[in-house]
Amino acid sequence: MRRTIYVLLITLWITSMMGCSANKYNRTNPTGQVEEIALNQEKDEIQEIAAELIELDYNKQDMRVLVPIDETVSISPIKDIYTVNYRLMLYAIKSDDDNLSIGIWLKDVFYPIGKVTGKGLADGVEVKEVQVNKQHFVHIEGSFGAISPITYYLSMDHEPMVYIDGDLPVSIMDLDDDGTVEWVSGYFGRVSIYKMIEDEWHRTHVSDAVGKDMLFISETKTFHVQERNGATYQFVNDQLKLVKPSHDVQE
Repeated sequence: MRRTIYVLLITLWITSMMGCSANKYNRTNPTGQVEEIALNQEKDEIQEIAAELIELDYNKQDMRVLVPIDETVSISPIKDIYTVNYRLMLYAIKSDDDNLSIGIWLKDVFYPIGKVTGKGLADGVEVKEVQVNKQHFVHIEGSFGAISPITYYLSMDHEPMVYIDGDLPVSIMDLDDDGTVEWVSGYFGRVSIYKMIEDEWHRTHVSDAVGKDMLFISETKTFHVQERNGATYQFVNDQLKLVKPSHDVQE
């Protein structure tokens, strides 16, 4: 009987020691685990912030000063277009059988601006005067068919100078309410932003920065990736901030 009790006690002691040994090697360090989790969360947050902000790179744009027409160029006047203060003229260049160009009369001197539409589309050209940040511009809209619009903006405060030179349709607004006006051009996936930086004219290509075809919605001041359920961005401090990530739709 005593031997049986002795064997039983030894068995219980061995079992107890095995349990302690198992706990020794299997238990975790709560403090270290919490620190590791916090570090991983911080890394994830940094990566998430980096993914949500896209820096925009601007390139300086040379503004083109208009010069009087070369008198050796043979042209045929097509149509005069008048604004409140200016007379512009559509004309054909005899060496160009496909397009019409536009220019502006200033003090009886004619200044060519550029090609503006195709032959037979003269009635589709629109011209108006606008003011942006107290600057006076002549805005010209033309097209080379339904899917090929073209835009010019001429600064008229001093010598006539082309700010927007044959680009896509333009929206003018303060995108992030910081007091600086941006000019957004966009059509068929190609979106760019113009702005003054230290009194010099610059442009950045939003589509190139994102690496996708983009669409600008002027009503909401947002930029959308042109694909099903594509991401949405806002312009903030010369960066694109992700406000709606892209996501797949389950069929």
